[in-house]
Amino acid sequence: MSQKYNLALEEIRNSEIVHFSCEEFLVISIGNKVRIIGSQKSFEFYLPVRSLFWPFYKFRLTRRFFRLDKMNIFVASRSKMDLIILYQSILYSYSEETGLNKIDAIKSGRNVLHNAAALTPSGKLIFGEYFGNNKNIPVHIYSLDLKSKKLKISYTFPEGSIRHVHNCYWDPYTEKVWILTGDSDTESQILVADENFVSVKPLGGGSQIWRAVSAFFTEEAVYWLMDSPLKTSSLVKYVRSNQEVMLLQEFPSPIYYSLSFSDGGYLVGTTHEPGESVKGTTANIYYSDDLENWTEIAKYEHDGLSLRFMKYGIVGFSAGDQSKNSFYLFSEALIGMDGKSFRCVLTVD
Repeated sequence: MSQKYNLALEEIRNSEIVHFSCEEFLVISIGNKVRIIGSQKSFEFYLPVRSLFWPFYKFRLTRRFFRLDKMNIFVASRSKMDLIILYQSILYSYSEETGLNKIDAIKSGRNVLHNAAALTPSGKLIFGEYFGNNKNIPVHIYSLDLKSKKLKISYTFPEGSIRHVHNCYWDPYTEKVWILTGDSDTESQILVADENFVSVKPLGGGSQIWRAVSAFFTEEAVYWLMDSPLKTSSLVKYVRSNQEVMLLQEFPSPIYYSLSFSDGGYLVGTTHEPGESVKGTTANIYYSDDLENWTEIAKYEHDGLSLRFMKYGIVGFSAGDQSKNSFYLFSEALIGMDGKSFRCVLTVD
């Protein structure tokens, strides 16, 4: 008898994106406002914006059109409430002790994809540029020293080699950084580097199989989910022992974001976007116990506004320790859910 999955959602008011959650606090944002909701106290602060855009921050549709909602927040220290924020190309640090401080600016792009940075045990935050890059200019990977708050370019992809970086992951089993890039066949690559980028080696590339945003790491294998609107997106398994690459389950549309539960189990979310391989008009959530067999547990309809100008239909998940009894997601361009975040509970009958 197949299991039945029930997903319950409770909306978090005044929240467009949920970035991080743990027992002590929740980090969310709406426009240029960052909110910290804590078990002991809650507070908020604003990031600087150009006065030209002030009127557009008032409404969800204009924030959506101008991408004024897009922000990255990474938690460098839970005990000190130490945050790293990337907003409108500017990298900031924030702590209760020092407040908000500008660190530096990245050369290209407003922000990176949600949670698309590797946090290393030695205290580095590693991320790559994500932007349209229609001119095929060089693309940089940055390393931020979380102690000194010094930002440097650790690696540069040559002109025309990739469109942008989708994600950087820390592989705890090999203590290496995995870099995922896209978008065309030649631009889609997975590379593996040491923490200081002295050695950067391609794992593979040259087809849509290597185009991914999300990956999961185990001792025996690495799994990634294709995010291709050109070819049917599949689960890909890379076996460490013999470097075998296997195509497993297929999905109806590209996959961007994922979540690993602290009490076992995994989630991924498909995205509704234009493309010949995209089936239907929904963003779907899938659950797995073992990373190889995935079951659809929810789907949400795109709201019908322009995919080009008003965003794809997306489901994203919070970073941080989360269990099936309490985890967080946010959504974009979905009916009744656009620009909203939710606390969730997943039960299995």
